[in-house]
Amino acid sequence: MEGLQKNGSADVGTTEPAVVSPKALLAARVVLAIAAAALVAAFFLPWGSADEEFREAAMSAPSDLMFYEPAGLTVEGATDLSLLEYAQVYRSMGNASWGLLGAIIYAVLVFSVLALLLSVLGKPIGTAVFGILCFAVARFLAWDFADRGVLPNSTHEWGVASGVYLAAIVVLIVTAVALWLLKRRRKTVASA
Repeated sequence: MEGLQKNGSADVGTTEPAVVSPKALLAARVVLAIAAAALVAAFFLPWGSADEEFREAAMSAPSDLMFYEPAGLTVEGATDLSLLEYAQVYRSMGNASWGLLGAIIYAVLVFSVLALLLSVLGKPIGTAVFGILCFAVARFLAWDFADRGVLPNSTHEWGVASGVYLAAIVVLIVTAVALWLLKRRRKTVASA
């Protein structure tokens, strides 16, 4: 019986905590890093996607035809617009308020990169905090774009990025809590 308890296979009714598997910790850290990487990737995925009519027109247009010249955005490049491209457009407008919006958009990338860095370092609480900040700013941007009529509009609908942010943050938070609990249980077992 004593040997079973030391191996984490205690009999029913004992109060000794189960041993935390290093594989479980590693799996949780990997899933956490993948979720944080999805937040980073979502910044470069389409935030706004053109409808079929716009896509057909863009395919038949000359490849160097400009959609928005100050940002160097061609008509072909405007079929799928990521947050990076929206930030470049807003920052090129020269107005301080548009520059502020561009900076807010870049904050999504900064928060997601910090979440990824902390996830690689195995810091679940910090990862969750920066993941939540990233998601909060992304939701603010979604509200702002809808409120100003930027998306959806006559040529563009919502892209896949907003859905990726939602799925990634759910996985990130659940995994961060699970990893935190596993680490806590591991410390409890080590101190027992």
